Amino acid sequence: MKTYIQSGNVIFSSEIDANLAEKITEAIKTKYAFFAPVLIKKPSELSRIISKCPFFDEKREKSYFLLLLENPSQENILLTTAISYPNEEFQIEGDFVYIYYSEGAGKAKMGNTFFEKKLKVTATARNYRTMVKLVELATH
Repeated sequence: MKTYIQSGNVIFSSEIDANLAEKITEAIKTKYAFFAPVLIKKPSELSRIISKCPFFDEKREKSYFLLLLENPSQENILLTTAISYPNEEFQIEGDFVYIYYSEGAGKAKMGNTFFEKKLKVTATARNYRTMVKLVELATH
């Protein structure tokens, strides 16, 4: 097992278990007395998400990837895509969202909480460098 940058990124190998994320969530709740939803992605899934990024070159390297615990409803996707803010671009693809902030994430209105509220799903965001590093750590 490896961890990366103290933000909940844990790289590990395991037998295939459809309920593993729920088991880990429950173990965290039992041991530490708080709820922390767990999202598990295989390196191949992260690689696919990175490779399908709609932003190119410099935009891609400054983009964020919002990983969703589940697919949002089509209704919530439509309501969310109807909203726009200057200097912020996003594209929803199933259980993840690509985001680019031309003025940086610190000034963004469409952050993790925005998408969780609008899409009504739990989410976690990672920047491009972190996504690439997680794949690298998981495959070496």
